[in-house]
Amino acid sequence: MLVDAMTAPQRARKNIPWKLLIYSTEFWPSTGGVQSVVMTLARGFAAGQQGLRKVECTVVTRTPAEKTSDTDLPFRVVRKPSLTELARLLRRSDLVHLAGPALLPFALSLLLRKKVVVEHHGFQALCPNGLLFHEPTGTACPGHFLAGDHRECWKCNAASGYRQSFRLWAFTFLRRWSCRFATANVAPTHCLGDLLQLPRTSVISHGVPERPGAPHTQKEPPTFVFIGRLVSTKGLELLLLGSRELLNKGLRFRLVIIGEGPERSRLERLCSELGLAHLVEFVGEMAEEAVEALVGNAIAIVMPSLAGEVFGLVAAETMMRGRAVITPDNGSLAEVVGETGLKFAAGNAKSLATCMENLLLSPENAIELGERARRYSLKMFRAERMLNDHLALYQRVFE
Repeated sequence: MLVDAMTAPQRARKNIPWKLLIYSTEFWPSTGGVQSVVMTLARGFAAGQQGLRKVECTVVTRTPAEKTSDTDLPFRVVRKPSLTELARLLRRSDLVHLAGPALLPFALSLLLRKKVVVEHHGFQALCPNGLLFHEPTGTACPGHFLAGDHRECWKCNAASGYRQSFRLWAFTFLRRWSCRFATANVAPTHCLGDLLQLPRTSVISHGVPERPGAPHTQKEPPTFVFIGRLVSTKGLELLLLGSRELLNKGLRFRLVIIGEGPERSRLERLCSELGLAHLVEFVGEMAEEAVEALVGNAIAIVMPSLAGEVFGLVAAETMMRGRAVITPDNGSLAEVVGETGLKFAAGNAKSLATCMENLLLSPENAIELGERARRYSLKMFRAERMLNDHLALYQRVFE
């Protein structure tokens, strides 16, 4: 029997690698959570880590290579394929893994009768803007789409034009309908799984590369760090208002904001208006080594997110470094941090300030939380665990 003509179960019995196609609209050199997870999966399968069945992985993406080269990657990358080439790649695959409910590869996979696993990295299957964020009020969306309150969905995205708003709304129906035909849906948290309400959903936590815990050093003044895009959903305005509460109490601290985004200018103006300009430093995007150094000197990482988080890789990475994390008390971030971090009432600046004050007045709490967070992350968020859990899911798909 020709190898290419074998079914996936036949490959498994003969220990021949499965042919896995991972489709990710966004991929390296673009940066972000979905890109990081796909890279970790593809590298892990290519490395054939001990205990893992061999998987021949191909990543297909719409992201151009720009000035980078894929030749150093240990797996095949196909960028911006034509419709014909995409169909050919799908036909040759044993299993299609979609990093998000991308409609075109999903439709082609179903036509070709391929088994499809959809891993949800956002809210695209239950929210037109994919963030579960209500733009008119600047607050977390209570779930207007699933509740059938579609007028609110149209108004939410009206700033981009009513035609685009209607398009996003219509595509959400298509994505949600398509996901019901997936062989399996994957959510990185139970919180997201409960929100999706889709059949055949498994929860597989994201994994991050293991790294040594950074030793705690007493720096003056104590430094809080934010890492992420400077957009409204990340809640930076809330963090600045909380910082103002600390300043009013006469507490000494420093806040470093790592990242870029469309909100930077407005946030810098707000810093000045709140009298925080001398305490807050916007450092923009930084190389990983520089981020490591700043996190190593931090008393805690603050994630004041208002919406849009389906997992929170920054939280898992921070915990792996052995640092305390401050998050809202609801949603996926609260689930990821568990009992290892401090939590504030979502959307409440004074509650956030109280958590920050706790660590400023009792820095030993930050050390204890960081050590607890590292132990928990080594147990729950190692890349090897994510790889093994995905492989176990693939095995169940073929049974």
